[in-house]
Amino acid sequence: MTDTQNGAHFDVMGSINLALGKLNKHIDEQARRWERNAKRVNAPVMSKVAYSGQANASGFSILLNQGGHLIDGPDQGNIWYIRRITVAGPDPSVTITGSAFVFISAMDYSNTVTSIGGMGSMDLQDFTNTIPNISFYGRGEMPLRFNESLTIAVQGVPANQVIVGSYTFEQFEEGAIRQDWAL
Repeated sequence: MTDTQNGAHFDVMGSINLALGKLNKHIDEQARRWERNAKRVNAPVMSKVAYSGQANASGFSILLNQGGHLIDGPDQGNIWYIRRITVAGPDPSVTITGSAFVFISAMDYSNTVTSIGGMGSMDLQDFTNTIPNISFYGRGEMPLRFNESLTIAVQGVPANQVIVGSYTFEQFEEGAIRQDWAL
């Protein structure tokens, strides 16, 4: 082998080593970025939603927000874990006769249902015969996903009785960062 060939050999090896070094640096940077994103994804956001309603003559009401709508669930790629639900009258120290029911469904019950009998038993998540009532749930016990809403309905309360309700939830991202594959 001549000196020129040896020099070319070292140039090629040097170029390969330089390219591998850059590749390793890029892989390390990408791993750090994924680690930062994974930490961000796992940090929950706590929020609260409030409803109110007035019972009709038969003592039924679906609690809605101030705009007269159900609160839609999380955006695509997120999940809510319901952690607390509260149902009471305007004065939480006053007991009200009747029952409260909690449903999670993709169906919008607010425009179609006039009694508990018209709501799906498969969507029923919890109920109480005591108003006021506060119920607590552990993480994962009551998930709310994209295209679902949480509906609070009351039945058997005095006609024209105002009922207020609220729920607190944790929001998590369900991003592809936590999966081994992505679509």
